[in-house]
Amino acid sequence: MTQPTGLIVDVESSQPLAASAAKGTKRLTFVRVLALVAIAVTSAQVVDHFAITAPFCGGDLGCSSVTSTGFARPLGIPLSVLGLGAFTAYLGLSLMSGRPARTVLGWASIVAGAVGIGLILVQKYQIQQYCPLCLVIDSAGILMAVTDFFFPLAVASPATGRRGPWISAAAVLAMAPAVWFQFQPDPVAPDYVRERWIDGKVNIVEVFDFDCVFCRDTHPVLKEVLAKAGDDIHFVRIPLAMDPNGLSKQAGQIYLAAERTGTGEQVADKLMEGEQLTQELITAAGGSEATANEAIGAEIDRANAAYHASSHKGLPQIWVNNLLLIGASEKGRIEAAIGKARSKVETQQAKQQASEPTR
Repeated sequence: MTQPTGLIVDVESSQPLAASAAKGTKRLTFVRVLALVAIAVTSAQVVDHFAITAPFCGGDLGCSSVTSTGFARPLGIPLSVLGLGAFTAYLGLSLMSGRPARTVLGWASIVAGAVGIGLILVQKYQIQQYCPLCLVIDSAGILMAVTDFFFPLAVASPATGRRGPWISAAAVLAMAPAVWFQFQPDPVAPDYVRERWIDGKVNIVEVFDFDCVFCRDTHPVLKEVLAKAGDDIHFVRIPLAMDPNGLSKQAGQIYLAAERTGTGEQVADKLMEGEQLTQELITAAGGSEATANEAIGAEIDRANAAYHASSHKGLPQIWVNNLLLIGASEKGRIEAAIGKARSKVETQQAKQQASEPTR
């Protein structure tokens, strides 16, 4: 007895439909994973933006040189905040069922890719500095667009599958950077920094190199902050010479010699002119005798050794008591660090006064 012809046709026609549905599910899973990656990284950037210290992309990684520009604040809103909202909305859109939602998701992928390409080009040609976290996010957006180009999301399965695991994963990844940061211990200034402190003051110690690009970018910003910081500030510079064959040691020797005569600020301003340290700047700053001073040279060597022995790397380092800023720092971040350190000093002084016996 032969099987009904209609049954055979139904079974055979269901096979390509099942294969197509499987492919649609895979492409949806891929872009959802990309959205989760972007959510995690933008959340870390949000913490970096609002925290005094940047725990995820601080130091000399270059993030602050990118995120401190106007490109990172369209309409005055941090791009990290906009990105977190956008990728969260993208994930939510991918979890909606129906063909219209898939069509919108495809267009959203194209927009994400275009924005990602645009931001990479801005970093390369306009800012001329890359932010590693930004590149991860931009790459996620580009991969979303590439996925839609080769495997159109508009024709993916209209069924959404289980939403709960994706929503839970997004919530955990969005909160994880902030929770992790809250449990991190405060840094403790190394001995070579602390030995330059004055008790009862807000001590600002800058560890830098005259030939460091980020140090040169930070110099006018820090100078502006210090001009309005108040009388309770004690400021010290510790020049390093990271390149033993470069000009940094000569510049550091000239600066330290000038500091001993009370002209350190003027010499620092002269040496920090322009985008990079040159022999012409060293000559203009004078101090040929300082470069031959072995005692001053040994002081820089000791500072170099202490820096390399410390666990804190990246220049410039701006220590505001035990608060550490690494890399090119914005004015507001330095001012916030000073305010927090000042509050701690005042609290300690109040406790000491309260503990003293009254006469």
